[in-house]
Amino acid sequence: MQMHLAEIDLGVAFKHSESINPVERGHIAFRTDDIAAFKKLLDDNGIPYSDYGTAFAKEWHQVFFQDPEGNIIEVHQAV
Repeated sequence: MQMHLAEIDLGVAFKHSESINPVERGHIAFRTDDIAAFKKLLDDNGIPYSDYGTAFAKEWHQVFFQDPEGNIIEVHQAV
């Protein structure tokens, strides 16, 4: 289990040309061993997401999407 804190930055999505801002309100994160397969699952189900790659952490490839209630969820893979 891991917890990390980040400062609120309302311009993150704009700066990275993405639609989801993971540090606007916070988020929960999960780790996967196959980020490509997870992205395919999102694509196959028509779920929009923002792929930040390693923009925030060089050791993780991070993808963010929203659940039906609008909560932000991160899924990442160790690089």
